[in-house]
Amino acid sequence: MPEMKPITFAFDLPGPIEKAWHWLTVEEYQKKWMKGLQSLKRDDGGIAYEAGTHWTMVLQEGRKLVTYHASMPVVDAPNRFNLSINADKLAPGGKINVEYRLTKNGDQTRLDYHSQLVADRFGLFLKLFSPLVMMMIRANTKKMFQTMIREMQSA
Repeated sequence: MPEMKPITFAFDLPGPIEKAWHWLTVEEYQKKWMKGLQSLKRDDGGIAYEAGTHWTMVLQEGRKLVTYHASMPVVDAPNRFNLSINADKLAPGGKINVEYRLTKNGDQTRLDYHSQLVADRFGLFLKLFSPLVMMMIRANTKKMFQTMIREMQSA
């Protein structure tokens, strides 16, 4: 199964690990830093991050709303969770696998973020333009987490 180069970041977030977990997992707070997020809801109506749950995320992308479906295979609150986001629109059989890992770092919390697109195959567009696409995704992801840090500091 082909995969694109992963995107990884590490950030020091202000405050204890429970505060960081809250900012990563509560929709009200996610909307403050996750660009374009309209909603992120468990398909069964629950609210907790639990392994085996399925989620629907709606993002404003340009002028249209785009819906993504995800599963949550791993949850170890408040230390780690993984998402597997359906990305068939990007590539046949595509999934974006994302991991958020939190560790105590003095009076702060270290966030290690890892995401990677895997697919059955990549089309010509992704093969040709993947370096540019990855550069844009990386820049947007970094900006998003920097926004989260500013929001956490001002809260």
